[in-house]
Amino acid sequence: MDRFEITCRIIKECNKDIKVGGYGIRMDYGRADRKEFLSMWTKREYQPDFISIYYNSYERGSDGLDTFAKRSSDDDGFVHLIEKELAVIAAAGMGGLPVYITHWNLTPSDRNYIHDTNFKGAYIVKNVIDLWGKTASMAYSVGSDIQCVSFDTPKVLFGGGGLLAKDGFLKPSGFAFYFLNRLFPCLVGKDKNYLVTTDGHDNYRIVCHNQQKLNYNYYLTPETDLEKESMWKYYESRCKLKLQLQLQGVREGNYCIKVNRINDWNGNVLGIWKEMGYENELSKNDIRHFRRVCEPKLTIKEANTQNGMLAVDEELSANEIALISIKYVMS
Repeated sequence: MDRFEITCRIIKECNKDIKVGGYGIRMDYGRADRKEFLSMWTKREYQPDFISIYYNSYERGSDGLDTFAKRSSDDDGFVHLIEKELAVIAAAGMGGLPVYITHWNLTPSDRNYIHDTNFKGAYIVKNVIDLWGKTASMAYSVGSDIQCVSFDTPKVLFGGGGLLAKDGFLKPSGFAFYFLNRLFPCLVGKDKNYLVTTDGHDNYRIVCHNQQKLNYNYYLTPETDLEKESMWKYYESRCKLKLQLQLQGVREGNYCIKVNRINDWNGNVLGIWKEMGYENELSKNDIRHFRRVCEPKLTIKEANTQNGMLAVDEELSANEIALISIKYVMS
């Protein structure tokens, strides 16, 4: 706290509008200790302008040592921990401060092939939907596999945590953010598997997912030993999801519905690499081909309203993500 006050005072003397905050502690640290720490902070001369936290899907081991952790098997662990942390912050007297998630990911491991799967795209969409409106921001880490490159990463894909592969093409996790970034600014509603937005001018965009839970095979296998050829065996099920949405109070008329989707047959970078025999030394032409074929699938259809209601029915395969764009055409 002394170092924070010194740093904060210097920065504020340069520009009082600059925001300075913290504290970036792991959320599996004792809640009572975190509350006491934050309560003490409220009594200091310089207090944070925001609270920063980070998340990886790990939990403290039974021996209580900070260096010992294990993967969390709670599929909703992220939102559960954030809700508990927000309660701790409020109880400590800092409930009015914005909360920034400055780093989040399923795992900090950069040698885990789960990062290269469709599951990871669905995982990102799921957690953004779950945490929508609960925090001021969510900063995913990391952006590119280039940040994870080392002497042992000659392969095109090696389980890096980035949204981009080291050769520059988007992985399913990258397309998850591409879909989220195309949402409109006004929230219509959301549920476990989808989020509906509008621009207020009779156009809608919906992002949805069918994330499957990871099973005991995943949690019992060392992260560096996951088999890229058989990633299917690390999920509890491979169930399809039927989404049947009804948008009510929409303008009467015809609508054009465009659906972009990432699934096992479209944008599946591990599947594309498998078709190339898991070749490590791809030429520039091979990489260009890779970029072209890992794009989402696009389908277009028309739909009509019935009594001010527009039906949207889609089926998602296991770990599929989709962006549904609905545009008003004419009455």
